[in-house]
Order: sequence, then structure tokens, then C-alpha cells
Amino acid sequence: MWWGLNVRCLGGLAVLGALTLSFEAEAQVALGDLHATGGGELTVLYNSNFGNLTSDQHSLGFGGMGTITGNYYDPNFLSFNLLPYYGRSQNNSDTQSITDASGYNGNVNLFGGSHFPGFVNFNQTWNSSGTFGIPGLAGLTTVNNSHGLNLGWSVLVPHRPTLSIGYGDTSGTSSLLGSESSTESSLRNFNLGSTDNLAGFYLTGSFIHLNTNAQINGLEDGESETATGSSDQYRLTAQRGLPYNNSHLSLGFYRTSYSVDDSLAGQNDGTTDNVNGIVSLMTPKAPVTLSATYTDNVFGSFEQQLISSGETPLAGIVSPTSHSLSLEASTFYNVLPRLVLGGYVERTQEFFAGQNYGLTQAGLNANYNFFRKLKGLVVSAGLVDSANQQGNTRVGFVGNASYNRYFGKWEVSSYILYNQDVQTLLVNYTTSILNYGASVKRQFSENLRWIGLATVARSVFEQQSG
Repeated sequence: MWWGLNVRCLGGLAVLGALTLSFEAEAQVALGDLHATGGGELTVLYNSNFGNLTSDQHSLGFGGMGTITGNYYDPNFLSFNLLPYYGRSQNNSDTQSITDASGYNGNVNLFGGSHFPGFVNFNQTWNSSGTFGIPGLAGLTTVNNSHGLNLGWSVLVPHRPTLSIGYGDTSGTSSLLGSESSTESSLRNFNLGSTDNLAGFYLTGSFIHLNTNAQINGLEDGESETATGSSDQYRLTAQRGLPYNNSHLSLGFYRTSYSVDDSLAGQNDGTTDNVNGIVSLMTPKAPVTLSATYTDNVFGSFEQQLISSGETPLAGIVSPTSHSLSLEASTFYNVLPRLVLGGYVERTQEFFAGQNYGLTQAGLNANYNFFRKLKGLVVSAGLVDSANQQGNTRVGFVGNASYNRYFGKWEVSSYILYNQDVQTLLVNYTTSILNYGASVKRQFSENLRWIGLATVARSVFEQQSG
């Protein structure tokens, strides 16, 4: 049994109370060369939430989760696990249940003890709930169904280049409660990977091909939108040690290309190249890290992030000419056994749609561990100074302190964090954050644990008052 109390404040006050009861069971089965172990857990959850910036809410939930693991003949020949689950949610103590989510996750490993291992992974979800985000509106709930299949195989022969091959297929549907809006989407991927040691360099290479499809129904005037996209990603990295005090060098090259066709917005495609290098010099007193990164298509790299996450990139937009170069140097120094000073200097230059944006940033931080007198207390603070093409901007500050200690079977933790970051258009922006909190934990027995938690968080975006 577990009980927890959580207090959170964000410009106001909210209190959350939760009570969870869990019951577990386990069984074993053996049929010839097939060995399996099954277990399960049933959970009852009550949740209460009230505060001065939110309405009172109560909910009651029931859930169950099973675990089936086993092997055939030998675990290194074939092993498997299956995790089915079910969850029911009742809000405000009414009989209406928004969703009864259920599903399973499964995995089969083949030839794990050989140089040619493989795996099969599969999953299915029914009636899971999510949130549909529209600016100015909150609480829009979606119901989702999805399934996925992933296959993989590897060649791991000693003293030879490695090879891995994978294929994945994921698809699902999502509908917005109370409307006719729905989305059908799918993501397929094929990937190759290899590693090798050559002339003192440890080399890694990979290729990933992605196909995305999405159909959005229930738009205005009964319209629907169909979007298809594809991308190819190439990656090559090289690492090696340097003949100086365990220093090392790392180089990387990445190329991504994408194409999207949207029935409403039109077509869009692009290619992005990214090159980076890192040198770590392990000097005796103050190790130094130098890094450089160049991107020849900033807009295209943003589009590629959308595709990699399974989303459709922005269509109908002509990609503007854009590139960026970032240089950074950092180091740290042990002034005292428990006092560490660190610093860095970073220069970022971006060219976007005919305009240049530049930022130089320097930072200094200190970290002190109170080992004896206040055991468990760690304090750190830092300053960040920024300058752009118009001149020097404001100074940013970062500070935090944490305390963690055991008093017998009681564990006490607390923290406070504040940071203010000063940034410019495209490169940076201005924000400040203050977080602090504390927790108390007590383990009464193997199946009974008590946790009390209180946290406060405040965020300010200074370009917009209030």
C-alpha cells in the first residue's frame, strides 16, 4: 500500500491527495522445454485536487497489470515477455468513465547467446486518453488506438565490423471527444547500422529511412487533409584517443533529407548537413573542452525533427537560406577538495532569410559540497553574460541548493533552484524560473511506504508582462 501527498503552486495554490492500494500475485508454469512465470497487480486509486486557481476535482480509478516472462529450451535460444494492462478512470465520483484503457507490450529475443541475435517487439493500445492542444483552450481529451511492430537482427562477429538491421511499423487513430475530428497516422522505418575500429578510430555509421502518413478528418466544411512525408538520415562519427593524458577527439557528420506532400498546403523538401567536432584536453589542473558545430540549413533541421518524432513537417513553405556556426570552450578547476569552479565561452552566429544574428555568451559557476558540518548539502551558483550585435545585454544568474540526508529510516530531501537566462531573437530569449520544494519519505515495510511532497514553481517570460 502506498499513500502520497503532493502540494504544487504555480502563481496560486493547488493541493492533491492520492491513495493507492495494490495487490500482487505470481505463478510458475513448465511444459517440456517451455518455462514461464506469470504475475499480476491490481490497483485502486483515489485522487483529489483543489485550489484557488482550479475547481475541485475527485476521481476514482481501477487498474491491473500482468507480467508473463519465460524462455524456450534455453534463455539464450529464445526468451520472451508479455505485459498486458487495463485501467479504468471515474471522475468526480460519477458512474461515467472517460476511457477504459487497455493493451499489451511484448518482446521476443532470439539467439541471444550467439553472434547473430535478433528480436521482435510488438504493442497494442486501446482507448488510451490524451490531450489535444489548441491555444486558449484546455482540457480537450482525445481517445487513441495504436499498434506497433519492430524487428531487428545483428551480426556481431569478433574482430569484424558489426552490422544491425531493423524495421518498424507503427499506426494508430486519434479522435477528439465531443466532435467529429479524428486523425489516422502511420510511421514506417528501415535502419542500418555498423561499427568498426580503423587506424585507431572507433567508427560508427547508420542510415535511417522514414515514411509518414497522416489523414485528418472533421475539418471546417467537412474537409479532410492528407499528408505524406519521407526522410533519409545518414550519420558517421569517428572517435579516438589523443597522445596526451587520456585526451580524446570526436568528429561527426550528419545529413538529412526530407520531402512532404500535403493535400492542402502543397509540397516541401530540403536537405541539411551538420558537421561537429569536440576535443577534450585532460590537462592536470583544469581540463578543457573545445567544440564546434556547423549547420547549413537551420530551417531544414527543424523540419527534420518533426519527421523524426513521427509528425508531418510544414508544407507549402519555401525554405529560406539559413546556416549557423557555434563555437564553445569550457573548463573546470578544483580550488578546494569540495569546491569546484567552472566556466565557458560560447559564440553562435546564425544567418536566416538575409539577416545575421549573433550572440556571445560567457558563464562562470561554483559548486560546493558541505561534506562534514552540513552533510548532504550541495550549493552551486553561476553568472552568464551575453552580448549580441547591438551590444552587451543583461547578466543572467543561475543558482541552486539541494539537501538530502537519512535520519534512521526517514529520508529528508529539499531543493531550491533559480535561473534567469538572457537571449536574443532566434538564438535566445529571456525567461526566469524559481523552483523549490521538499519531501519526506519513510519505508515502514517491504510493501508499505509513506511519501510527503511539497513543490512550488514560478515562471516568468519577460517579453510579455503578467
